[in-house]
Amino acid sequence: MKNYYIICLGLILAIQHCVTSPILDDEQIDEHNKLYIEVLKDLREFALKTGDELREYVTRVQEEIEQNNEKYFANKRQEKLVKNYEKNSESNSDMLALYELSGDIIDFATDDFAAKDEEAKKFVEKYKLVEFSEKIREAVTKFYDHISEEFETYAHELDETQKHEQQKLFDWHKDFTGTNEIIGKFNEIVSFFELFKPTLVKE
Repeated sequence: MKNYYIICLGLILAIQHCVTSPILDDEQIDEHNKLYIEVLKDLREFALKTGDELREYVTRVQEEIEQNNEKYFANKRQEKLVKNYEKNSESNSDMLALYELSGDIIDFATDDFAAKDEEAKKFVEKYKLVEFSEKIREAVTKFYDHISEEFETYAHELDETQKHEQQKLFDWHKDFTGTNEIIGKFNEIVSFFELFKPTLVKE
């Protein structure tokens, strides 16, 4: 997931009524492209809603662990998501933090909570880590499915000339639907925004 965090989307947050526009080959982001704005809105809503659920869960588990003086073996990045969520809840949202929050969600959805000893097994069962991970994975899958639906709706509105002008989008969607892996699809979402020339941020 590390490679996701060095990309700043350089996105416009205001969602407004926009007309269909072709993707250009120059450096200009076509912020008036309808699909671009819809996918941006989907990403933000997914990250904040699912991130909030994950934040509440992790916070609750951490509080119970402290009260019970239990050993905590969770990934440190799960603790960081609380701060990432708080950054994105502010009116002046940091888009890089939004992207990192999405990465935290994907990580949790794909984490391996297989217990390696009896103590860990009891911990996993007590806090229902596997069940909650599956719930988050389902939210991720719905997010991906919705993006595909957005594309199909968008593509249906185009005439043949517009489809030709936006071949890059059709090629992207073919790649997006061509992988079933959760992380692979997230990579393709990154690729979608790269079509609009986002600003890259060095580590």
